Amino acid sequence: MEDKFIKKIREFNRFYTDFLGTMNNRILNSNYSLAESRILFEIDNNTKCTACDIVSVLNIDKSYLSRILKTFERNKLIVKKRSTEDARSFFLLLTEKGKSELNLLENEVNSRLKVLEDSLTSNQHAILEKNMNMIKSILSGK
Repeated sequence: MEDKFIKKIREFNRFYTDFLGTMNNRILNSNYSLAESRILFEIDNNTKCTACDIVSVLNIDKSYLSRILKTFERNKLIVKKRSTEDARSFFLLLTEKGKSELNLLENEVNSRLKVLEDSLTSNQHAILEKNMNMIKSILSGK
């Protein structure tokens, strides 16, 4: 029998992924999965980003990441630049096309969240923000 606590977490996760539109392995009707979207975000937001950094931050399988990065290279979303400090390491950088695709994704997510924000009262907004911070704090152990 499933624990009530586990059931509630899974119920919330289903609700939130439905809300984000991440079903069918694509986020918000884009060409990218949630994992691919997060990888693009990590590359853009971390200077000197390496594949090892992404594996560490996202706890993603190395082989799966490798396949995604190869697809990104083939689609000209990223380029690899050899490290001057360690010739075995490559930094991942978004191309202009990659930045454009990430901007489209972020704009879509932001638009969807703006609709949510606009539908809330200021009290609901404060409660939601407080509870998101609390969830984050509890789950991160801080």
